[in-house]
Amino acid sequence: SGPTRAGCRGLVLEKSRGLGGRMATRRMDGETFDHGAQFMTARETEFRALIDTWGEEGVVEPWFSGESAEAHVRFRGVPGMTAVAKVLAEGLTVERGVQVASVRHDGRVWHIAAGNDRRWTARVLVLSAPVPQSLLLMAAGGMALDPDLHRVLGALSYHPCFALMVTLTELGSALPPPGWVRPDSGPISWLADNRIKGVSLSDRPALTIHASSEFSRNWFDADPDEVTARLLDAAKPWISGRVLARRLHRWRYSQPVNPLSDRFLADREHRLVFCGDAFGGARVEGAALSGLAAGDQIQSLLQNSVSPQGPSSG
Repeated sequence: SGPTRAGCRGLVLEKSRGLGGRMATRRMDGETFDHGAQFMTARETEFRALIDTWGEEGVVEPWFSGESAEAHVRFRGVPGMTAVAKVLAEGLTVERGVQVASVRHDGRVWHIAAGNDRRWTARVLVLSAPVPQSLLLMAAGGMALDPDLHRVLGALSYHPCFALMVTLTELGSALPPPGWVRPDSGPISWLADNRIKGVSLSDRPALTIHASSEFSRNWFDADPDEVTARLLDAAKPWISGRVLARRLHRWRYSQPVNPLSDRFLADREHRLVFCGDAFGGARVEGAALSGLAAGDQIQSLLQNSVSPQGPSSG
């Protein structure tokens, strides 16, 4: 938002039809599910200020607190997690459903190519997708990064995660308020009832079941019906009713394994910035603070004449 406030024209190219990436809310069988990120915490003053603002706007609200006195409050999006992204997109030019194929720099500007011969140019390029995807776009455009920068980015990896959405008969959930459980072992890492959470407003339970990173990695390319059956079997202690509908989603890049402490990495010579939840902490808060820091860097790149000086970080 910094460059936009400074009078620069920006364009967001979004691969999906919706906004928010892994802050995802989806409808199925008449119910609503947060099937990506389940909540936000605010550890840093800067992000706490954002949470306070969003709370005043009715976009977030407290969901639950941790068991210890020092635990952080978990906030949920209202009505779902994607609500935050929708508010952030207000006033921005966003093109959805754009599958970018390659990016390249001609020594002056960036060229971004997508399907159906769609093309854009930009003075500054920001890549906020999971880093392996961003590096593939660079390679497709024949762009060679500074070796040190490429080495750091290439070492980043991500956990995959299955997200199973399930609707049940009216008395089908055995989850107590506030509507979540984190099993100690087994193939399930998280289970939440979106009805109790307040995301889904009908009388039927609407469960989001997240598989563990180990299960997701081992079964990622397996038959979806087999994966679904195994997760439902593991969820039996919390399911007392009949399953009415189910849908399995695969998050290939669910959570960074080894996020960097830097809030962004940049190639100032080419006016290129990498940001996202792999920078500064693998949480919603980390992604938000990374974006804010990247915005300041973009503004600096646009306002100052840039001499070749290799990669920088923030």
